[in-house]
Amino acid sequence: MAQSAHPVLLTAPHYAPGGGAALHRWLEADFVPRFRDALAAGTLTDPRQADWQQADRFSRHDEALVLRLPVHRTFYLVACEAVCETPGRPALDPQRITSAGFVIRRIGGAAERIWRLEGGTATGWRLPAEAGEDRADRTDARGRDPDVKRRLRQRRERLLKLQHPTRELRARTAPAGPYSGEETHPLQPLVVTGADGRTRTVLFGFLPLGGQFLPPAADLDTDALIAADRAGLPYPLDRGADLDRHWRDAHGALVQDGRASPLFAAVLRLLVQRYHLGAAGTETAADDNADLAAWAGTQTFSDGLSLLDYLAAHAAADPSPLVAWLADRERLGNAHSDPLPAAPAAGGALGTSLSITAADAEELHSALGARVLTAAERTAGEVPVPKFQQGADDLFQVLPFLRTRDADGCECVVWGEQARSLPFRVAAPFDPDASRPAVMQMPSLDDLRRGLAKGASMLIPADTQQLLDGLKLNKGATEEVVGEPSGTSLGIQWICSFSLPVITLVAMILLMIMIALLNIVFFWLPWVRICLPFPKRS
Repeated sequence: MAQSAHPVLLTAPHYAPGGGAALHRWLEADFVPRFRDALAAGTLTDPRQADWQQADRFSRHDEALVLRLPVHRTFYLVACEAVCETPGRPALDPQRITSAGFVIRRIGGAAERIWRLEGGTATGWRLPAEAGEDRADRTDARGRDPDVKRRLRQRRERLLKLQHPTRELRARTAPAGPYSGEETHPLQPLVVTGADGRTRTVLFGFLPLGGQFLPPAADLDTDALIAADRAGLPYPLDRGADLDRHWRDAHGALVQDGRASPLFAAVLRLLVQRYHLGAAGTETAADDNADLAAWAGTQTFSDGLSLLDYLAAHAAADPSPLVAWLADRERLGNAHSDPLPAAPAAGGALGTSLSITAADAEELHSALGARVLTAAERTAGEVPVPKFQQGADDLFQVLPFLRTRDADGCECVVWGEQARSLPFRVAAPFDPDASRPAVMQMPSLDDLRRGLAKGASMLIPADTQQLLDGLKLNKGATEEVVGEPSGTSLGIQWICSFSLPVITLVAMILLMIMIALLNIVFFWLPWVRICLPFPKRS
């Protein structure tokens, strides 16, 4: 490993003087060889190469540069230059570079944030202090490695060199194991000769702008989550405080002579339709509903039947009269006052009453709040969100760095603070200003009459095929269209194939019908479709 006492500096590439790290946009998938060829040919010095940076400024927040996503078939490279910080700034020998890369910093808002990884798992944008960095790390940017394990090793090497100045340190590879620290992306060194005949060491790498992550449950705003879940619900579900001051006996009269109050209808909608309380399910679902089940088990109708048993009886019935009653209530509104259905074993309507106290209401409010938090935490742990958002504070910047060996053989990090890229934002996947035309060839009518239906094939189970055989499509969109399942399948699965040209035309026809119907309300047709003649290519 070549060693030198010369300090190292990261600058803008020689073909783009006066700025930081260069951003290159490519609309072809083979952008790496194209960049190499353009760099070798010297065509990157053409100022027209950066015209796109003036055109792609379509953010609704400011005039910052907006970068597109790979889904837009657009790709970006980051490039900078490594030099020795000596008179004339000669090119850095690539042999001195142990590794190089860059990080993406979120610079919008009150403070700069880093993309934090814990053992290889992303935890989102964090302040450096939240990432476990001490004061010395934060004040000495040139000596801080984004990888926590390498940072500790570098400190150990410097300490050993101070204790044993004559000992020769053996170069070590990066520590193994899950990555911990700030997320980094690699830069590759490339030695080229500039137009002036000087040798240049250019570092370049792909700028990844996609990706998703699972946000930690600790990031959930629990108060806002519960408030949003309770919004629009009747008192006291809309709030849990001051129940003793504002509570009236009429609030607790959930059922009177078998007719449900708006509050009880809202409670049933949550317990039955959302949380399936009383239904046979997995052990996880039973644990999640334990608090609600305990509350429902203590609430009894005037005939002695508990609310939990009432819900369990309806959950076991197929179909459930309570589910149908809730559907009618939701369709007809709070004016709907049909009696509650009795437990299926009893038959008829429920003619009893049910009342709760202010303490019961507060306990229900707490149980529902805890339940929605449990569901939100589980969903947050399973549903990824995009890494790059489009909020007012979501402004980003590329910061390059490289690792070298100094004259003593210790690995050190050089940050390119003066080689930061232009600030940029990241477009949303369906941003109309970022999207590029995607051409889908429609079939001609002649394609419908050629060949067999051998496009999309579906493997249909026997019971589903029986249901399909029993459909009465000539009945139109009525309840009679679903007839009795046919008994001709004999338990045999079926493979049904469909013509792709037919599927494409049907999708196009349905799309045009829906656009025409919605255009009656929204008048959006001029922004949805535009048809231009397209010439034949010779």
